[in-house]
Amino acid sequence: MDARVVLPTWNAGAQLAELLARLRAQQPAGIVREIVVIDSASSDGTPELAAREGAQVISIAKSEFNHGATRTRAAEGTTATAVVFLVQDALPVGDRFVASLLAPLADPTIAGAYARVVPHENATTLVRRDVERDLVAGRARLVKRLADHPDFASWNAADRRIFCHFNNVASAIRASVFRELPFRNLPFGEDLDWGKRALEAGHGIAFAADAVVAHSHESGLARDFARHRDDAVIEAQLFGIRRPRSFLGALARAARLTARDLAGSPPQLAPLLRLAQSLGRWRGASSGASR
Repeated sequence: MDARVVLPTWNAGAQLAELLARLRAQQPAGIVREIVVIDSASSDGTPELAAREGAQVISIAKSEFNHGATRTRAAEGTTATAVVFLVQDALPVGDRFVASLLAPLADPTIAGAYARVVPHENATTLVRRDVERDLVAGRARLVKRLADHPDFASWNAADRRIFCHFNNVASAIRASVFRELPFRNLPFGEDLDWGKRALEAGHGIAFAADAVVAHSHESGLARDFARHRDDAVIEAQLFGIRRPRSFLGALARAARLTARDLAGSPPQLAPLLRLAQSLGRWRGASSGASR
């Protein structure tokens, strides 16, 4: 099995060289057949660096970027067995990362797999805790098929959303399946949307816990508001989830998260950050439900 690695970039910075070096070092030799960087008009030399490191570079205007359509464009035409999707600030851990990510695809009923995510070494305590609580933080391998759950339609919305989870921080999709079931033209949440559609089409998807990438972002009020808003929009659209339903509900959620932070060891205090996240979810849930 081998893969084309698709890497959307915008002002990726010096870490891109490290990422490309780790991809070139993957074993067995040849498992990474090609690396395609699709760059949104970077001004920091990202496309030039990628080209020097041997990647194929596709340049697009920043206004053209779309989380679904951009990745689909970069995957087109591959003759590799699979397409691996990474983000520019995710660093593979170890030289068997790609092999471990592709391993579930040895089962022909599995269409895609996604990796375990750990925080970067320099992540703050609060960010580290949030990453380690995420759906992609577990250590147990998992295979999901709707055929194994004939009562799936009766599950509550939150459980259905969790079951359909797929994560393009680091994922692999069988190329033959992706040609038939590409990402949709979505501004956000193309991975969750794909996971749901793949399962509904009868495919299996796997959580490849042995494939690990380091990935985390430091928190910021505006950034976290936007991310939580966008998460809530796609959850409302795909699963009808609306939480919190009101401004008061957002305040209550922020209070619960702040209390959890204070109960940790060592205690952390970030009430404004938790409020920004909760207000983002409220805004996104309201917006997504109305579309």
